[in-house]
Formats: sequence, C-alpha cells, structure tokens
Amino acid sequence: NGQYEKAIEKIQAAAKEADNPDDIKNSIGNLVLLDHNTNRSYGNDLFCTKRRKIIEKMENGVYIPTGTQYVFFKLFDVSGTNRSQWSTNDIQTYHSFVYNELKDYLLEPKATAESNLEGEAANE
Repeated sequence: NGQYEKAIEKIQAAAKEADNPDDIKNSIGNLVLLDHNTNRSYGNDLFCTKRRKIIEKMENGVYIPTGTQYVFFKLFDVSGTNRSQWSTNDIQTYHSFVYNELKDYLLEPKATAESNLEGEAANE
C-alpha cells in the first residue's frame, strides 16, 4: 500500500537509512550470510531492528557466521560510528574490509597467471 511505503521511506530517512542505488545495495559491502529463516524474519527492517534480532537469534543458539556478526556489531569499523545505523559509508567500509580479507585468496599473482598461460600453450 502506498501509505505504508511512504511511512517506511520517512522512517528510513529519519534513521539516515535512505535507499541506496541497487549497485550499492547489492554489493558485497551490504550482504551477509544468514540462514533462510533468519534472513526472511527481518526483510526491510531498519539496521537497529535487524541488529537486535540477530543478537536475539544468537542468544537462542542460532548459528550466525562470524563475518555476519562483524557486520551487526560493526567490529570492522575502527572509526566508531553509530552502532545502530547502517550508512553508505558503512557499506563502503565493510566492502573494503571484505576485499582486504579475501584479496590474497582471490587475486592470482601476474607471474603465476602468465606461467599458466605459457604452460597451456606448450601443451597444445
């Protein structure tokens, strides 16, 4: 219903959680790992509500992956921003955190990549 959507937009704006463009919302900096039931349980709730629900799930013995805990506890955020809000800056900071954690595993050194190509050409 239109009034509901308008009310949600006003609440998000007041909480400084206005909608980000899809490319930011769907980036790794705005995604977490959760089981299906937990993920479905909070939909488009505000970050502070999601955070509370995640803490409740943990208290009730639901497994929450460590990286997801980092997001909701904002442990990656060394600047100490507001723990109850999720901003574009948080998304970008978390994206950098994930990238820095994974880059050594995902990026193949150039020399290795080149030697693999040369090896494949020699095998033909």
